[in-house]
Amino acid sequence: GYTAYKNKLLVLTSFIPATANVDLRCTLSTNGGSSYDTGASDYRFALTGFTEGAVVPTNSSAGAAYLPINGDGMINTAGYGCNADIVLFDTPNTALRPRIRVSSEFNNVTNGYTTKQGHGWRVVTQDTDAIRVFFSSGNITSGTWVLYGYN
Repeated sequence: GYTAYKNKLLVLTSFIPATANVDLRCTLSTNGGSSYDTGASDYRFALTGFTEGAVVPTNSSAGAAYLPINGDGMINTAGYGCNADIVLFDTPNTALRPRIRVSSEFNNVTNGYTTKQGHGWRVVTQDTDAIRVFFSSGNITSGTWVLYGYN
């Protein structure tokens, strides 16, 4: 069960979108994935990074319907994709607001190699027992994932 480990590490490898110029995102659930928290102000986040030597503008929000994984539109060319580590902290604890830390790398729509780091959180206390990863539009063409648990 999801309560066997307090913390989780979700590793995404080569996630490629069906269409270009979309962002990889995630949402959280407290009911095993029957539904996900997607209200207009369910999450807060801050993300920053670099594109081939240039500082990338920070993505941040004090009220969003998702948590960003890459924060910038990416290309949908085979052989590229988004690789990311998403750490979910103390997920079974109902007294805390769920928090994540993200580190990702991908090629943006101008084919610039980009890296992003940041964090985000759910604005209410809850346990978290499911995560949904999706692109802002369209489907996931390909990609693999692995989930690790640790205390």
